[in-house]
Amino acid sequence: MSLLHSEYSLEFDGVNDYVAVGDVSELSFDDSDEFSISAWVRLSPTGGYEAVLMKMEAGPNFRGYYIGFDTVGALIFSLRNIVTTLPLP
Repeated sequence: MSLLHSEYSLEFDGVNDYVAVGDVSELSFDDSDEFSISAWVRLSPTGGYEAVLMKMEAGPNFRGYYIGFDTVGALIFSLRNIVTTLPLP
């Protein structure tokens, strides 16, 4: 991973790279909050699930959100509260 021309962009080599930002409160929201997330992603399917961005609590409920791809390369967005998963309309 390396910084590009700006302090706001990163370049990954595609081999086990990730960014960990910790438990930042600005990245915590619920299904009633307004939010926007964007990413440019070049997908090379591996046959498994591929996370692009996620913030999930550990434990049986996995409260949080997930953006990624499934085993056939279809986009997944999941926003979970403690009780249910809220799918895209």
